[in-house]
Amino acid sequence: MKESFDKKEIRAALKNLPKTLEETYEHALRISKKSKDKAQCILEWVAFSFEPLTIQQVVDTLAIDVGDQHFSKNDGIRDLENQLGKIISSTLVIITHVEVNARFSWMDDGYETRLQFAHPSVKEYIISLKLQSKLHSVISNRLAHEFIAQSCITYLLHCGKDEGK
Repeated sequence: MKESFDKKEIRAALKNLPKTLEETYEHALRISKKSKDKAQCILEWVAFSFEPLTIQQVVDTLAIDVGDQHFSKNDGIRDLENQLGKIISSTLVIITHVEVNARFSWMDDGYETRLQFAHPSVKEYIISLKLQSKLHSVISNRLAHEFIAQSCITYLLHCGKDEGK
């Protein structure tokens, strides 16, 4: 259901828009406690992965529990494309449909759905020292790579295991 606004409400909302790019990102990073871990996971993977992430890869990364060293496809978010806005702002990350070489037979349509930063300045901002002092969590190159490595190890340890056991 769409909300309707009168002109007075629209003018008030426009007056309260962030004035700078930094304020815009600060506003976008006001993430609910419920979604904070998922949002941080997405930011770290998008910022420090060596290749662009497909939506399915993001679903899989969100299903990994590094602390419990557990992975189950059943723990993944169904329909992430429609659920993403509930986790993280589209000011920070966007979904793109990219044409790819038909190098894989399972890619019938020749397109991949990927998740990427909305703009290169997003990565610069989230790893900046200014942000680290404002947030209680730190996104750093070393810590993100450590988290990604732990996630990969957890995934590989569970890859191929029968989920019913």
